[in-house]
Amino acid sequence: MTLVGTTTTTTPESNPNNNTTTVSVGTTATTGLASGVVYSSLLRAPVAGATVTLQGPPGFDPARHLLGGAAAVTQVTQTGGAAVPGGYSFTLLNAGLSGGAPAGTYTIVLQAPAGFRAPATQGGVIPACPTLTVPGAAGNAVPVQPQTGAPASGVSGGVCSTQGQTGTQYYLSFTISATSGNVTNNHIPLDPLLAAPIFVEKQAGAGEAELGQVVPYTIRVRSPGGINTDVTLTDRMPRGFIYVPGSLTVDGQRQADPAGAPGPVLSIPLGSFSGDRTVTYRLRVGVGAAEGDGVNRARAASAGGAQSNEAIARVRVKRGVFTTDACVVGKVFVDCNGNSIQDREEVGIPGVKLLFTDGTYVVSDSEGKYSYCGLPPRTHGLKVDPLTLPRGAYLTTSSNRNALDPNSLFIDLKAGELHRADFIEGTCSQDVMNQVKARRSQGEPGAASREGKSDGNLRFRSRDPAVEGTQPVPAQREPQPRREGGQQ
Repeated sequence: MTLVGTTTTTTPESNPNNNTTTVSVGTTATTGLASGVVYSSLLRAPVAGATVTLQGPPGFDPARHLLGGAAAVTQVTQTGGAAVPGGYSFTLLNAGLSGGAPAGTYTIVLQAPAGFRAPATQGGVIPACPTLTVPGAAGNAVPVQPQTGAPASGVSGGVCSTQGQTGTQYYLSFTISATSGNVTNNHIPLDPLLAAPIFVEKQAGAGEAELGQVVPYTIRVRSPGGINTDVTLTDRMPRGFIYVPGSLTVDGQRQADPAGAPGPVLSIPLGSFSGDRTVTYRLRVGVGAAEGDGVNRARAASAGGAQSNEAIARVRVKRGVFTTDACVVGKVFVDCNGNSIQDREEVGIPGVKLLFTDGTYVVSDSEGKYSYCGLPPRTHGLKVDPLTLPRGAYLTTSSNRNALDPNSLFIDLKAGELHRADFIEGTCSQDVMNQVKARRSQGEPGAASREGKSDGNLRFRSRDPAVEGTQPVPAQREPQPRREGGQQ
């Protein structure tokens, strides 16, 4: 903001009983302490809504010593109506005389309106000049700048003087006596808060965490387009996560715990800056975290109205020893004596692919064993891919949960259960055993094994040997194309 104004002096000869100093922005005033306009340092336009308050030395009583009384000690600039746009003025009565406004130092206190800040540093303006001892002057005029309004666009710098030189110089403190002149054209700048873009990036120090574990987070806030003022980072923590006291740092410097700690919403002040700010802190995974989504969300906003993107970081919460997930373990083996139990001399079949109903699959190891954990406690389906069985092999019923097909099993999982599910090959033919031994000699399978030609799908019919004998059912081709998959 800029103080703009002119002054008119009433001399003691024409008014011997009253020595009055009046400042009026944009108008002709009587003897004044100070007058001018408040203006934007960049746009050089008057600013409305700035609060200008006069503070005086000991003994100063606005009701008796200020033109307009106590109501005039605090003024709010306007840009409409009859008022001078952005203008302010303070007029002392009988300054320095007996019973009048006391001699001494008077100070202007300026409060910027929303969208502006003080003191101004942009647009080439200089800081406020030191306290001015107001001199006497011919005609009582003590101009700080030559013009009655804000400096023209392009005017920068300045010299602290009362000679009315072109520049951006201004004063906020004045020492007066009975012989002081009238300070005019004391225009005060304010910086507009420009909304430079802000960007936020967020990263969790772990992709998975168990209850009770501490997870570090790093947030990078960028303001590449210039200074953003009074930036605040708002961080919304996932359900059940708790801020760890004393863990907050900004650019590596330890900070006081933020407002809102221990959660769920943290408000972290970052001040005014351009470039980057790096924020780190730690959260503990607490009770109830497993019921949440584990997503942490952060946004930054400046006093100038800039809003960042929403940055997120997700942590998958594992229950650890408190998990309700279940595990399935089992074997695919050759049952030569038909007792549905793998005896010492009966071998497992490596490289057999087993698929769950959600598309997840596992492959049996060199001993025919498999395992899979992390399944929710409910009924699942598990099916053997017949293309990965030895040629001539077929499966026999191993459980009443075989779903009318020895190739498939219904698996009823309970919370935290370790469930056993075996698949049994029932021919124990020499051809099948030779293929199994060949697979076992190759060590751990890298992927599901396939027997026969690779130009079409093979479908195996599984039947009980007690019903149809011990001869394998020949493989039959299906016309649909075969789908390939990778091991998980």
